[in-house]
Amino acid sequence: MIINTRSSDERKVTMVAITIIMYISSFFVPFVIIASIHSMYFFKREYWFFETPPSSYIAFMIGMLLSAVLFTLYLAAAWKWESRKLGIALLAMQIITIPVYIGSVDNYYYATGEGIFFNKLAGYGLKKYAWEDMERVKVVYRHSNGSVRLDQYKFTTKDGVVVSIPYTSRFAESQWKIDGVIKANKLTVSDNYDNPIMD
Repeated sequence: MIINTRSSDERKVTMVAITIIMYISSFFVPFVIIASIHSMYFFKREYWFFETPPSSYIAFMIGMLLSAVLFTLYLAAAWKWESRKLGIALLAMQIITIPVYIGSVDNYYYATGEGIFFNKLAGYGLKKYAWEDMERVKVVYRHSNGSVRLDQYKFTTKDGVVVSIPYTSRFAESQWKIDGVIKANKLTVSDNYDNPIMD
């Protein structure tokens, strides 16, 4: 009986340590895990650029925090109320975090010579927006810290769907390819340089 109690207490201490680690690591681990998975399993050299949107990291962070909260409730149930069934139920609820993790990992976008491809956080599967289906593009500028900078390219398809691509360092490296496609497909180009978005 003493051995079982000690073993139970040791498990609780281990759970406390895991819970604390999850709370702390949730603020930086998502960046490491998401970046590693995307670079190893999703990125291909033929992509003009490959980006992970902030929503991917935020969703993974929420998943970790949710797991930590469920562990905390489990420990409270085990220590305060000594409810084994409630504790097991709370642990079983960890399954609800799985879709959050999967969705966050499966959230990205990239561009190739065929078009722009999005795998949105709330959607299912890869959505292709072909260059030939684009009708116009708006080059969006933002006024920040006393200067005007390029913020995003906002494409509109012939069906009226708006596809926004943030201007990042990776986008900048392939900007000449994007501009080339815009010219080749004779898209209508506009910008807001004279009236930029104000921060």
